[in-house]
Amino acid sequence: MQTQKAENIRAFVAVALPSEVQAAIEGLQQELKPQRLNLRWVKPENIHLTVKFLGDIGTGEVENVKQVIADTARTLRPLQLRAQGIGVFPGPRRPRVLWVGLAGDTEALGALARDIDSRLADLGFARENRPFKAHLTIGRFKKDGHPGDVAGALERHRDFAAGTFPVGAIHLFRSQLRPEGPVYTQLSEF
Repeated sequence: MQTQKAENIRAFVAVALPSEVQAAIEGLQQELKPQRLNLRWVKPENIHLTVKFLGDIGTGEVENVKQVIADTARTLRPLQLRAQGIGVFPGPRRPRVLWVGLAGDTEALGALARDIDSRLADLGFARENRPFKAHLTIGRFKKDGHPGDVAGALERHRDFAAGTFPVGAIHLFRSQLRPEGPVYTQLSEF
């Protein structure tokens, strides 16, 4: 008798963005491209608000993860967020990630992220070791070469705003890494 190998999927919990916000961020990316920052740009349709990265999980664990997210989502009140400003992690001298910031109901969003993190820890997922910082990753700096005039780009676009949007749901996504970039598939909405 042949045993079947359990399949793993790479997954994360996130808030999907409205197309208008993605389009505004795509416009920002187009403005930034001529500034020759040494970045790999995130495709606009892939930009999302990560609440919890799960990594590789067994397909048998997916239903338990969904239940935790569903239970947490029942406590979610609608939030209002604004995509505004840009910045880098960890800082301009050695940037790794270029992001658009978020304002609005970020305290409630942080509480949601901590709640999901705590409930998933009960299932054996590692707890986050850094405080939750609401942001939208729009590019990742390449490891080779000079990052470019990061401070100048941040200054020129510090007033970027993509508008206010409601958050009434959270999602479980699957991430498939491909040579042409990741492909995200929504598995569930809560």
